[in-house]
Amino acid sequence: MQSFMSFHSPTLYLTASLCGLVAAFVVLSPARPTGNERAAMLRFGCGFALWSIAMATLWLGQTHPASAIVTIASLTIMGQAACVVHGSIKLFGGRLPVSITLGTLAIASLVHLVSTDNGATATTVLIETSVMAIFAGISATVAWRARETTGTEFRRVFALGWTVTCLLLTAKILDSIPTRQSGLSLSAEIGEVMDGALSVSLMLLPVLSALMVRGLLGARTAERVRRFSQHDEVTGLLNRAAMGASAQAVLSRSRLSDRAAAVIMIEFTDMRIFRTGLGQRGTDRLMRNMATTMRRALRADSILARYDTDAFCAVVPVRNESEARIVANRLLEVVTGQEVMINSAPTHPGVSLGISMRQAEETLDDLVLAAVRHAADARSRGGSRIAPDPQAGGGPADADHPDCNRDLALSQREC
Repeated sequence: MQSFMSFHSPTLYLTASLCGLVAAFVVLSPARPTGNERAAMLRFGCGFALWSIAMATLWLGQTHPASAIVTIASLTIMGQAACVVHGSIKLFGGRLPVSITLGTLAIASLVHLVSTDNGATATTVLIETSVMAIFAGISATVAWRARETTGTEFRRVFALGWTVTCLLLTAKILDSIPTRQSGLSLSAEIGEVMDGALSVSLMLLPVLSALMVRGLLGARTAERVRRFSQHDEVTGLLNRAAMGASAQAVLSRSRLSDRAAAVIMIEFTDMRIFRTGLGQRGTDRLMRNMATTMRRALRADSILARYDTDAFCAVVPVRNESEARIVANRLLEVVTGQEVMINSAPTHPGVSLGISMRQAEETLDDLVLAAVRHAADARSRGGSRIAPDPQAGGGPADADHPDCNRDLALSQREC
């Protein structure tokens, strides 16, 4: 009985079958992947299950030799390779039309069956090995070419495993084609070593691949959790808890370059009108658009975070207070320039801005508290303005002002 695995050991086939079963269990074990990840897991699971069935078939063929057993195992193995290819594409990205894969399998299976009927066992092994080498090469290629930075070590080990297998399969193909007469075939000793390495590689590769896939998915999940904990789910901006580290970096850079830095609090007013007229989804869409608009109005070295439900905070490196007011005016213009239709009537968002400048060794908390007080002052003066306003001669809101006390207490509690 001939197959692509030259070591015809019942123990080897049984071990390979168990490895495939374990690999299928690993990738299909309880988890909640979605989208392409779910599709990838299903394809990997089907591929490893087919591998287990093929190896179990070859194991049974050791005690009940029959050409039909080898044929069934060979066709199953080619189907397994196709499943792994499309699982890799779903997991790492890439394109390979299913029609091409199905066409390749159909042609290979037809030639395989014809060769089996004619007794050309060497041709059947060559076809099976060639299909596996092609699909292994595609799986390795899409893994190597992926640009994802999350779980890089898992992706590289996955790619390395399939690369080694592809090279071993290619070496077996070169040793199998009719080149022996020209003296290009491998020596018997080298051939045995290559066959042994290929058998061991194919036996262990499903488990290795399954572990790497689960490791990669775990790394992606951890990255999503980390990002979710640091970013606002509506706007995608940094949230209040994560703003500190990025803002401190801006303040440190400005201090080293002898530049000033400004904290600008952007507080939206009268949001009840929008929540009533647009609903929660419409209001979320509005805040998302406002965040995008404000982000575009700031330089790349600035930080914009969602400070509260209706408030954003920007940390901007500037040369002086005049430049800070220019930035604040630009933010005021782009926000109030937005037109939202509520009940067929155009409505413009109201916003109050407060600026605080780093003068000496103020901490970020000090700057944020000052910006909150100035935003409260701007709101108490009617909104849609910036505070402090030198022309009006006004400073921060009076300490007894209820709005100021409310915002100050909130900031002291959460900063």
